[in-house]
Amino acid sequence: MRTEGENAYGMLHLKCFGTLVAAILVVSLLPGLVSAGPDKTGQAIAFAHVAANGGVLSFGGKGTTSVAVVHVAAGGYQITFHGHYPSSLTPGPPSSTANDLIVNATAEGGHFGVANASAVTQTAPVAAPTKTDIIVDVSTWVSNVLIQVDNGFFVTVYFGQP
Repeated sequence: MRTEGENAYGMLHLKCFGTLVAAILVVSLLPGLVSAGPDKTGQAIAFAHVAANGGVLSFGGKGTTSVAVVHVAAGGYQITFHGHYPSSLTPGPPSSTANDLIVNATAEGGHFGVANASAVTQTAPVAAPTKTDIIVDVSTWVSNVLIQVDNGFFVTVYFGQP
C-alpha cells in the first residue's frame, strides 16, 4: 500500500509527463500548422467537375472557396479557382511557382474523349497564379478524329515541391 507522500510524488511525475507530452505535440505540429508551402499530405488544393457548357457541377480543394469557368471556344475552357492558397505561390515567369503546380484533367465521357490542362503562367493578358487565384486552361477533343469538341471534364490542381 502506498503512503500519502508516495501518491503525491507519483502525481507530480504524472503531471510532468503530461506536460512533456503536450509540449512535444505542440512543437511537432506547429511547423505543419504555420507552414505556407506545398501540401505534404498530397491533398488537392483545387478541383472541379465542369459540364460541357462550362457550368460548374461541383468543386473543392484545400483553400478553394469558388470556381468560375469561361467557355472560350469549342472544346476550350478557362477555369479560375479562387481561395486561400500557399503564400509561396506568387506571380512570376514560367520558371517560378507556376511550374510547382501539378494539373490533371480527365474527359468526363464519350468515345475517344480526351482532356488536357495547363496552369496559366504568362503575366499578360492573364495573370499568373497568386495566393488567391489559380487559372487553368483546359482543352477537350475527340482523339480518333482530332477535333476539339465540348465535353465535360474533371480538373485537379496540386501544389508540389520544387
